[in-house]
Amino acid sequence: MARHCSDVTLPAITKVLKRHEKVLKVTIDIHDSRDMYYSKYSHPFDIGFGTLLSDHDDLEKRIMARLPMRLVVSKQNPLSEKDKVAPADYKDEDFILLSHDMLERKLTDTLTPDLTEDQVVGEISSTQVALRMVKRNAGVHITDLLAAISVSDDCKAIPIDVPLTIPFSVFWPKSEKELSDEAKECITEIAESIKKVGIPLTSFGKSFLSKSPSNQAIS
Repeated sequence: MARHCSDVTLPAITKVLKRHEKVLKVTIDIHDSRDMYYSKYSHPFDIGFGTLLSDHDDLEKRIMARLPMRLVVSKQNPLSEKDKVAPADYKDEDFILLSHDMLERKLTDTLTPDLTEDQVVGEISSTQVALRMVKRNAGVHITDLLAAISVSDDCKAIPIDVPLTIPFSVFWPKSEKELSDEAKECITEIAESIKKVGIPLTSFGKSFLSKSPSNQAIS
């Protein structure tokens, strides 16, 4: 999935690729969740990562971590001085929202105050683009902590005092009888990345932290 590709998935894949560069080649497809129904048939894959909120009977989906949601603001915004915010604190801000038909938008709407038409700067189908707009102080955006890493030098991801998380999952076709060792290596690298930024892993995610192949269970 697109929002975590650059800062989480690609570094993990690159590490695995370098370890096996003489025998391994990768094909990477990056999609929004809403494109997954079409994408999984037109672009068959062995392993996928991201906040896949939609249901798929033909995919095995395991949650690696539950990512806390954050209000992302430019460091030029006075709210960047706060260590925590409530919806009342940002009710008058201009907002950059995800497109209304995205499942992630339905989740973040629970943290978004009632906005006037003038407060909605734009509806964007890409989290990365929305965050780039925040970086330029065009408005604020609500996303998860892991996605906000991409603009951490120029923005602040502020905890919201309403607890809400979004699941980060690994998923693969049920037709696959067993994950390859290289796929398990990718899961391990991503689990390490999530842990490093202080986000707790699920028991499934923790099971990949050991480098011992015998401990990298998928059940």
